[in-house]
Amino acid sequence: MTSTGVSAKQVADVAIVGGGPVGLATALTLSHPPHNCHVCIVESNAMVNYYDPTKAFLYNVNQRGQRLTKKFPRLHKKLIDSSIESRGMMSNFMVVPGDPNLPLPGIDANDSSSNSRKMSEVVNPGIEATMKSTAAEEDDSKVSFWIPRHEMTRIMKEVVEEENEILENKSDDNNAGSITVLFGMECMDVSPAISTLPDDYGIQVVVKNSTTEEISVYHCNLVVGADGYKSTVRNSLGRTNKTSENKFHSHKSWPEIPLHKFKLKQYKSPATGLRIKVLQLPPQFEINNVNGTTYKTKGSFIYAIRGVNKKPTTYLGLGLLPVKDNNAVRPANIITRPNHILWTLRTGEELKEWFSKCFPRLNFSKMVCQQEWDRLAQAEGTRFPHCQYSNGISLSSLDTRSGVVLVGDAIHSYPPDIGQGVNSGLLDVLALGEALTNVHLSSSSRQQASMKSETLGDVSLGDALDKFERNRLKETRALVHLARIGAPYQYNQPLRVDKLGKALW
Repeated sequence: MTSTGVSAKQVADVAIVGGGPVGLATALTLSHPPHNCHVCIVESNAMVNYYDPTKAFLYNVNQRGQRLTKKFPRLHKKLIDSSIESRGMMSNFMVVPGDPNLPLPGIDANDSSSNSRKMSEVVNPGIEATMKSTAAEEDDSKVSFWIPRHEMTRIMKEVVEEENEILENKSDDNNAGSITVLFGMECMDVSPAISTLPDDYGIQVVVKNSTTEEISVYHCNLVVGADGYKSTVRNSLGRTNKTSENKFHSHKSWPEIPLHKFKLKQYKSPATGLRIKVLQLPPQFEINNVNGTTYKTKGSFIYAIRGVNKKPTTYLGLGLLPVKDNNAVRPANIITRPNHILWTLRTGEELKEWFSKCFPRLNFSKMVCQQEWDRLAQAEGTRFPHCQYSNGISLSSLDTRSGVVLVGDAIHSYPPDIGQGVNSGLLDVLALGEALTNVHLSSSSRQQASMKSETLGDVSLGDALDKFERNRLKETRALVHLARIGAPYQYNQPLRVDKLGKALW
């Protein structure tokens, strides 16, 4: 595996821009049979698998996403070992009332052993379903796995390294694929190849080392854009008006790109525009109960901690999703409308004072250091996006031998209401692998076909990408529609329009 210092020009069958879970999944898929490609991953972040409080969100990998993980047994085992199994959204769930005079639900303040009770014994008033049903326990189709983003990236990176070692040990097998990962390398440009190489690689990817600023060029026949909703790859294909051009549109080997083919279609949902940032709480932090007792939290539980403020611009709740490691930091999600007073507090001292008044059950002076308050004050957070998708997700050269294709958030993104972000991305990869099954994409495959005077594959790359685009756009449009109506009011925002919308939903 390579991290820095590539030479001026290199070649690969496939270049993948983006080394997150979807990009890594693409590398695993296309480097293995029946594809056996030499794959290069370009990732701007030098430490993709490290915890970053600005990206401290969790994935819920459901049966859709598991269709891909189960294709790689070591990956699926690592997923199980590194995550919290869930068989229902309301299992292992506690709502903590803001009023400190109310007892914690299901916790007997007079029973010293109550903290060791299983959450399945806890019944929360006002919640329809808090216990696992017998049917759900027996139905594996409902099993999903909660895992932090950095942990998901870590296990996939480990599997890529392990699989690549296996592939390298097959050096006597000319058909074996390979994976090269370039961390800390930013994709600067994707364009048709300037010169024709002997192997007819039709695309070049220009990358820059973020440390040394050295420029390198990779030549390939397929570029996969797995670089998120602000995709550089997608932007390299787009045209904004009739007079605008890009390097593909104006190149003689590539077709004219229809206006707005790669423009995002955006739809607003009630959750669009919500602002979010994360407060880091310590492992097993304590919540004050009545009668002077405390409850020690557990990593495997979901908590919704209510504040005492009631006004629309001051009401706040903290949401904590489960983590496997009981000694791991607990990211508390703070989600509000943009007009919330929280976004006017600019110093750590102001935030500490405000949170202490809003959440009297939490002893912030004991559990959160001043450095964390200062970090939180400086954090801009992010906003829930529109429900959006790209009008086009692939482009192929006129000879159909080279192409560019998008996967994951580069195609579609939406607020996290229905938990389909990573799952739909992994399904994109699965569908791409299936679409390319009969394409001679690897250099060894093309050489063998040429020696046997065969046509280059039962299906051309261009035809395969067209089919992939038609099939995935159907599901993408359906998911975007579902994201708009699925559960956009689950964040319990206090504005009157939110309360009315939730009541009518």
